[in-house]
Amino acid sequence: MTASPAPAASWLPEALLAVVQDPFLDPVPSLLAALGEDNAVVREEAVRYLKEIRSVRSVESLIACLRHDAEASIRWEAAEALALLGDVRAVPALVEATRDPNEMVRLCAAEALGAIGKNIPGVTSALVFLLDDPSMLVRLYAVEAVGYLGDRAVVSLLRARMGGEAPAVRVWYVFTLWRLGEPFTFEDVRAVLWRGGYTARLQAATVLRLAATDDNAERVVSALRRARDRERHPTVREHLERQIADLAG
Repeated sequence: MTASPAPAASWLPEALLAVVQDPFLDPVPSLLAALGEDNAVVREEAVRYLKEIRSVRSVESLIACLRHDAEASIRWEAAEALALLGDVRAVPALVEATRDPNEMVRLCAAEALGAIGKNIPGVTSALVFLLDDPSMLVRLYAVEAVGYLGDRAVVSLLRARMGGEAPAVRVWYVFTLWRLGEPFTFEDVRAVLWRGGYTARLQAATVLRLAATDDNAERVVSALRRARDRERHPTVREHLERQIADLAG
């Protein structure tokens, strides 16, 4: 592969696409140059391509996007890209992003920290801070991320907080506590799967699928099938079908 040509004075989305699709060019230098464009559409396209390419050369530029870009959509795309790259240099910026004014940026920062923040000081406390976030989705992603960090010091805190949470988030507390070595309270999740609201049923189905093991897989599949057979909402029913198929496959 040869180097890309000198960056254009002003990139357009079509020009970026042509660079990315050219098999004889290295697109990374051009994409990094496009991150400096005034046109937010061009910057966002560049971040998306960098997310697909996953080059370590883009880490510092993506961190700068996360910290400084005025467009929230670019900040959260940068957080997603950094999670995929898995480079711990991004952790300080992701911790800062848990205080971002935009809901999606906070959500993506939480997800990224769960993926790459294990055993790094300050990560657990940043996610615990998000457990009070006004957005239910942010709280959901934050508590799930805590489970991937493996820090048992938060078990008592999670147990104390979960009772006051919305059912859609509470099932993720069950999942996270299980990830941290506590028993999986199957009946609590199944109760939400049967009697929770629309969002809660979707989340409960996902939690059951993720918590399936060789020991409980048959019980999980049975619960999902029974929920599918009684479910009237087409989106929830389709989601249940996917969870069953994932376990079967």
